[in-house]
Amino acid sequence: MLPNRLDSWKLPQRYEVKQLIGSGCMASVCEAYDHEKGQLVAIKRYKHLLRDMTYSRKVLRNLAVLSEMDHDYILGVYDVLVGTDSQTLDNLYVIQDICDSDLRKVCRMDVDLNPLLINALLYNLLLGVNYLHSAGVIHCDLKPAHCLVNQDCTVKICDLGNSSTLVGDGPYAEVQRDVTTPKTQRLRCLRHHSAGVGRLAPKWYSWYSAPEFLLMQESITAAVDLWSVACIYAELVQMLPDWPLNQRGPLFPGSRHFQESSKQICDQFKVIFSILGTPKEADLQWLDSDEVRQHVMGSEAQEGEGLSRKFPFAPEESIAMLKQLLEFVPSDRASAGEALKHSLFSDVRDPTKEALASHRVQLASLEDEALLRAAFSEEMAKFPRRDFFVTLEVRSLEPTCARFAFTSMAGDELVAFSFTDPQQTSLGELRKKLAKHLEIRTPYVKLLLPDGRLLGNVDNSTSLYDLLAMPQE
Repeated sequence: MLPNRLDSWKLPQRYEVKQLIGSGCMASVCEAYDHEKGQLVAIKRYKHLLRDMTYSRKVLRNLAVLSEMDHDYILGVYDVLVGTDSQTLDNLYVIQDICDSDLRKVCRMDVDLNPLLINALLYNLLLGVNYLHSAGVIHCDLKPAHCLVNQDCTVKICDLGNSSTLVGDGPYAEVQRDVTTPKTQRLRCLRHHSAGVGRLAPKWYSWYSAPEFLLMQESITAAVDLWSVACIYAELVQMLPDWPLNQRGPLFPGSRHFQESSKQICDQFKVIFSILGTPKEADLQWLDSDEVRQHVMGSEAQEGEGLSRKFPFAPEESIAMLKQLLEFVPSDRASAGEALKHSLFSDVRDPTKEALASHRVQLASLEDEALLRAAFSEEMAKFPRRDFFVTLEVRSLEPTCARFAFTSMAGDELVAFSFTDPQQTSLGELRKKLAKHLEIRTPYVKLLLPDGRLLGNVDNSTSLYDLLAMPQE
């Protein structure tokens, strides 16, 4: 017998609801068994979406990004179902991966973790961040609660409702955020923060926010996520066996999160500077106005405790990683790709997992309800065909002829192709042919070679004949 709160969930018979595992004012999550897939899934139910346009945009942005993702370390979404009234969107069900816990709960557990497990968690988190950034997406709100975990140390990044897309190439291409206020208004807010008017602090401010967020910079880069990753890693480091249990906690806990609303936002910087030290004037030139620079320089100068003293039990490599990710100047921080190559991961690194996205994600700006409703319909139309995770099996490959077969997850052959000129045919062309044949928008393909190798990240421009020459990673 299901609890009364689950009686109103209207789902297809393939989903057998087990229990409620989380709830909020506008959404709740249950655990369910998918009889067609033969596995447990999580189902998130959103209610009355169109009553709050800001929240609706976040839900849509989350779905729009996740529908473009194909990575083991980003939350998988299998389907989106609409309740009885598709016009009001009073009930929207999102079928997604289910995980054992999240890093917020893990960091609060009365347990110790050995360095290998901590490094594995950080490495897996960076895998997901690196993939996101290669797709031109910045999470913008990374925190332990947005990092789901399993007992095998798998990390799945979720909740991309505040994400933004990059414009341009490179690890530090810039983006104009939707939530950024006009420059004059931002400066006015900073003056109020200095005067102690805490209620004007940005709603997205958190203990894991990078300095450029706290200073309301108009342009941000992917470096904001690396600052957040460092803050998360700092909490994991405190789970080493020698760390006193009563001293664990966030790295930069500003008092605003203890509901002292009269405190100024500068308090967060005081906490940051108490550990890292106050930045020198030369390190403030990246800020977008003299007034913002004066705002930072107006803080009381601090020498800083230093990361080595803050984490006396941490290995030197862990301190080095934190220093690379906690640079005050965004362009000085290591990118996710650079961090993955750090010697800290010598025992856990697997280059075959370091996949990059095949394309960059673009998010539309939605100004009114009609556009928002149309965008929801467009996103939901993707998911009924989203289960085509297929394997490209290379049956034979010669300079003048190649035979391929696409098989489903169950091993059933979906379609077979032959090409007479594999040296001039790209993998991208083969993907398009598959998509057209199966009538799906994007095929999610794993590459299986005759020698048993399963290739991960392969560029779409790679010729079919070159697949056999791909080195074992």
